[in-house]
Amino acid sequence: MKDCDLTPATFLQNLAEKNQVTLYYSEVPNQIKPYSNEPFVACRFHTVGAESKGRNKQMAKQAASAQVLASLLTKQKKGTLPAEISHFNQAEREIALSLACEYINYEELLNDMVSKMNTTRTPQYSQIFNVPNGQFSYRCKAVGFNSVGTGRTKEIAKSIGAKLVIEKIEE
Repeated sequence: MKDCDLTPATFLQNLAEKNQVTLYYSEVPNQIKPYSNEPFVACRFHTVGAESKGRNKQMAKQAASAQVLASLLTKQKKGTLPAEISHFNQAEREIALSLACEYINYEELLNDMVSKMNTTRTPQYSQIFNVPNGQFSYRCKAVGFNSVGTGRTKEIAKSIGAKLVIEKIEE
């Protein structure tokens, strides 16, 4: 399967088959705005679950899958990944992080985190050139930490950089 054809939902499906665990999706009623036509979808992968909304059911499904991927990556980093789920190798971790960053706005989360620290400096992003294979790479600097994110689009690269800085701040 081509990397550009891979979505969070297909990645989770492949992971579920590999680990022989359950993966299912269900539509959830919108409790916040009951008359809104934005669909909410819940994704459950073994014991990890998330809900998300989107413009249509497919976008909501992908966003919920991305939330579950982000949770799995966090659980692996903290060492709390369920025993039934095999750990991601480095390549799988990079793919999962890239897929999660397509749907989760880590730049906004980092901005919120930095503003709560009562600092006047906002996160800075600078493009790194000479990256192979048509990839984009950005360095993210915030509150004394920096990381480099690389992705197939500029937005994904920035989001990965922000996610890695968030991980460093939370350590």
